[in-house]
Amino acid sequence: MWGIREGQQYPKLSYFINYSDHAELSALAISEGTLSPSFAEDITSYTADVANSVDHVTVTAAVYDSNATLKVNGTTATSGMSTSAIPLNVGDNTITVTVTAEDGITTKDYTVVVKRAALSTNAELSALAISAGTLSPSFAEGITSYTADVANSADHVTVTASVYDSNATLKVNGTTATSGMPSNAIPLNVGDNTITVTVTAEDGTTTKDYIVVVKRAATSGSSSSSKSNEEEIIVKVESGNSKEVLVETKVKRVRDKGTVKDEVNLSQESAKETVKKLLGLKEDTLRMVIPDEKNEVAEVNVSIPKASLNELKAGKTNLVIEMENVTLLLPNRSLAEFDQDLYFRVVPIKDETEQKQVEERAKNEQIIQNIAQNKDVKVLGRPADIETNMQNQSVLITLPLKSTDLPSDMEEKQQMINNLMIFIEHSDGTKELVKGEVVTHDDGSLDIQFDIDKFSTFTMLYIDGAEGYLAQLEEQESIHHAYISGYEDGTFKPDQHITRAEMATLLARNLSTTEMESVPYSDLSIDHWAYASIQETTANGLMIGDPDGQFRPEAVLTRAEMATIAFYWMDLQEQNEMNAFRDTTDHWAAAKIAALVQEGIMKGYPDGSFKPDQPLTRAEAVMVMNKMLDVGPLNGADTPLWSDVPVTHWAFEAIQEASMSHRYEIIEDQEVFVEQVK
Repeated sequence: MWGIREGQQYPKLSYFINYSDHAELSALAISEGTLSPSFAEDITSYTADVANSVDHVTVTAAVYDSNATLKVNGTTATSGMSTSAIPLNVGDNTITVTVTAEDGITTKDYTVVVKRAALSTNAELSALAISAGTLSPSFAEGITSYTADVANSADHVTVTASVYDSNATLKVNGTTATSGMPSNAIPLNVGDNTITVTVTAEDGTTTKDYIVVVKRAATSGSSSSSKSNEEEIIVKVESGNSKEVLVETKVKRVRDKGTVKDEVNLSQESAKETVKKLLGLKEDTLRMVIPDEKNEVAEVNVSIPKASLNELKAGKTNLVIEMENVTLLLPNRSLAEFDQDLYFRVVPIKDETEQKQVEERAKNEQIIQNIAQNKDVKVLGRPADIETNMQNQSVLITLPLKSTDLPSDMEEKQQMINNLMIFIEHSDGTKELVKGEVVTHDDGSLDIQFDIDKFSTFTMLYIDGAEGYLAQLEEQESIHHAYISGYEDGTFKPDQHITRAEMATLLARNLSTTEMESVPYSDLSIDHWAYASIQETTANGLMIGDPDGQFRPEAVLTRAEMATIAFYWMDLQEQNEMNAFRDTTDHWAAAKIAALVQEGIMKGYPDGSFKPDQPLTRAEAVMVMNKMLDVGPLNGADTPLWSDVPVTHWAFEAIQEASMSHRYEIIEDQEVFVEQVK
């Protein structure tokens, strides 16, 4: 039995606990807008702009030291989790994130000033067009009054207006209309008809009126004179491949004051008969060929009623509309997404003065100046204005490349073909330059084809220097292939530890050689799922087994082991004189860890440790692997691939880079996402 004697002295025991004074964030993000500058450990002040429609944000902040605590605007928050909604007023809103270190004394504030935009006062149109006639003057931003003349046969028009600000609203003659879509039909009386397009800005107060006076011609003095201005032309509807005539339809050709216009309509009966015959021929494309032997047609209006479209959709039929100056291919997948009467209005620009104006507009575009560098730029063929109510659906456009536009010398001809581009002036005010594909037909004729999903003015240009410019772009644009995948449930499990076998597999996928050797690891059978990858990484000196002959494929990979793999992959030199971490002084991988840290491939923790024996997570693995491979971070791929890796995740860009095969280009030394590839 133990006892205590009265008056006996015992030594005092003192305990000293070192509490961390680290009050740093490792990540900071907001639910709307983009932090400026991007988050970095040593930056504490940020700004972000959001639209007026954003009336609140949440903040997600993560602390470096798991024992530190967080408050956002004075309210306790959880590291790595979103806060409650923070309401936003119009103008500047200051959000303060306070980190308190484990010692309870040291604090650090991060501020984010979120600027919520005021309601827009923009009541401008970016485009304005009518279904018949031509606006005079041509639409321009500062012009609000227009006129247009139409034939007596035009007893109605529709108006297609597009607003600059997507939050503005439209009315045409007092009836609500949708931006970029045709209005309801507006009946026309003989003589002047005033159409008023009213734009109301987002603020609900600012308005602007655009006036279009459409003058419908009177009927001719005699019926015989009226009829003489119209003629019917029989159009053959053919199968796309065999060119077999399926049905015939009529084109109404109207001549008015020296202008020739065609009106084409595919009836439901014709569409139904065409689809039936195509099925018999085992073909899926119908071709409407609209003739213009005299090259006199100034405008072609094609109407496909909804009932006719339904027949084409039911037969999974593609539609080709072939005209003298342009051909349109509407794939069935695009037709299937459209559910109303369809129209196309095609106006070839034949006037040399207007062509010259297009050419001058093109020359003034910065991208074309960058390509041409003061060398030759000229229009080939005829530009074409194309309007339609089928937007945001893919259509293949073909422009004919006539022999009269090309040099007779074969070398010069090929040089011109190699430098062709399509200059597109969209109705919403944007401009685009595309390459297109030159197609040679059996008879030697040439076309240039390109896909588009919105319609405007299309001009074929010869740009001296385009070929070299495109070759340079192709060198800059490359593909990165995914080397890691997620799980069937749509998750990536970024915090799950990675095993040695899994790492061997990732390495093998990125090795340029397939060197193999059969090392008889005692715990690795030839039927192990990662056998080949393990043998390959062993042969390349990246991973080895234990002295007792085991590889330990299912063991988790440590941070020190990852550092060693990266060290050998990058062929670095050990840094024996450098030891920046308090927990690696006598560690077997200390010199290799120091080399990796010096190269910026791995880093330690704010408390001065490296934690060499801590298991590596999947997110940490791809961070290191990406640096080993010199890929990423991937900018612009903002749609998360995995449900558990949101945009706010600290390794989001790295995981997107590693787990998605993608095409990219380098812009200002940054990898920018172009598109996902399979």
